[in-house]
Amino acid sequence: RKGKTIDTSMRFLREDAGYYVLEPFVLDALNFEVPQMRRRLFFVGFKRKSAYRNFRIPEGRPTAMKFRNIRQKGAVSPEYYLSQGYLNTLKKHKERERSKGNNFGYRIVEDNDYASTLLTGGAGKEMNLVHHPMNGSFTPPKHRKTPLNKEHIRRMTPREWARLMGFPQRYKFIEAGTSDTQAYTQLANAVCVPVIKALGLEVVRAIRKKKNDWQR
Repeated sequence: RKGKTIDTSMRFLREDAGYYVLEPFVLDALNFEVPQMRRRLFFVGFKRKSAYRNFRIPEGRPTAMKFRNIRQKGAVSPEYYLSQGYLNTLKKHKERERSKGNNFGYRIVEDNDYASTLLTGGAGKEMNLVHHPMNGSFTPPKHRKTPLNKEHIRRMTPREWARLMGFPQRYKFIEAGTSDTQAYTQLANAVCVPVIKALGLEVVRAIRKKKNDWQR
């Protein structure tokens, strides 16, 4: 809404809630140890003016990690491979958009590349497809009626998405149970762990910079 939503939020935080709030700023997960392009807007505020003055926005640095660093090793279940019909549909859609001058459509993430922003819904998966040679036949799982694509194109697994969000390998999707759909939704709606860690450390540093200020 041309800045109106941010202005309303800032006015509430500063005037109604009584926080000292920095001007909103954008951080990209790509600068915080994960190979995902994910730019997000952040608000940081403090109850004490001294901490507000001490805070420094974490800069991060371009990550050397690429998709190959988080790619799932070995065989991946046929469940994650696209059907030939679905892949053909994606190709037609991309070509149709390209003819209109648009850069929309599916994307295959190469090993030496970064992932696109993880999003909920089909588009989030389609923008992060992977070429992964599959051993064995292209016979689809029993519940799928159409054959798997012969170009070895699959969507990323929930575990790969978790790595792209900076979650540790030991992290388990307790609430999601066995549902990949719920796992994808939770991850796409999550915050990137290394980004929040960097912000949290700066918040703590700003608060503790003056020890005699701790109890105020």
